[in-house]
Amino acid sequence: MNLKVKRRKGQFEKIYDSCKNRIYNYLYRMTGDKEEAADLTQEVFLKAYRGLDNFNGRADITTWIYKIAINTYRNILRVKKPQITSLENNNENEISIIYKSIPQLKQVEVKELEGCMQKFLNDLPDTYRIPLILYELQGLRIHEISEIMNVSDNNIKIRLVRARVKLKEIMCTQCCYFNPKNPCNCKGEDWNAK
Repeated sequence: MNLKVKRRKGQFEKIYDSCKNRIYNYLYRMTGDKEEAADLTQEVFLKAYRGLDNFNGRADITTWIYKIAINTYRNILRVKKPQITSLENNNENEISIIYKSIPQLKQVEVKELEGCMQKFLNDLPDTYRIPLILYELQGLRIHEISEIMNVSDNNIKIRLVRARVKLKEIMCTQCCYFNPKNPCNCKGEDWNAK
């Protein structure tokens, strides 16, 4: 093995170790399927490995990997629509999104809504869902998201505001906690995203 190949392999192992869980988590939230997210994660890192020599260093390596992940996810959208599933490992980030969307909620109601969050998120168009997940759930900064999505920082800020407004609209029309006249569709088989 020559020195260039050894150096490349060492770089890639560090990149993979530092990014694999975040990329998997992002892809799981976008697809709603653990196996598909695992397959896509492998595909993302295979593309990253192949393209490592072409990485120009203008952006952070993590930003570059997320960009590959987003493009890989978009490619599967051409073939199939993302599935709506419940989150098995609820965490504080989903609660944070609910609070930011509807701050007047009581803690009890928020806890009960955790299981619905993936369905509500899947109802958002990708234009809003991608930056919202990257910002709120993955913890990326506005600047990083703008580099990944090839839009300005202000555009990302606008998309985040619109995502929260749209999420609030979805919750108000789809959930009984926001309008008692609505049936609770969160656990039902007949969930029909509008």
